[in-house]
Amino acid sequence: MNILRTSSEDEMISEFLKAEYHSERFSEQIKKVMKELLLNESIILSVDLNNTNENIARKKLLGEFRGYGLNRELFENFPNEIQWSLCSFMSYDLKNIRYIDYSYWNELSKGTHSPLIAVTMI
Repeated sequence: MNILRTSSEDEMISEFLKAEYHSERFSEQIKKVMKELLLNESIILSVDLNNTNENIARKKLLGEFRGYGLNRELFENFPNEIQWSLCSFMSYDLKNIRYIDYSYWNELSKGTHSPLIAVTMI
């Protein structure tokens, strides 16, 4: 794995929301929460990481949508202090990567937390 550069919580939240917004599995759910919070798609699709109000809105959206910062759902027992980095990795690095302890990923990886096992299920 190569660390390309440092990142930030705001960038992680932005990228996480973008992936969920475009996902077949979560798209409708995130759009529902966005509607409840009176947010339009530009909050995800036209991101300005230097805009404090947008960053606050995205963090609230991720909290309402997936429990981020609220110690629930996907982010239950998630650490408060994290160093975020943008990294690249090679396919052989997959043997060292592990999913979080979350029911969906546990099931897909047959309890191993390994993407190499999960890919056979997916």
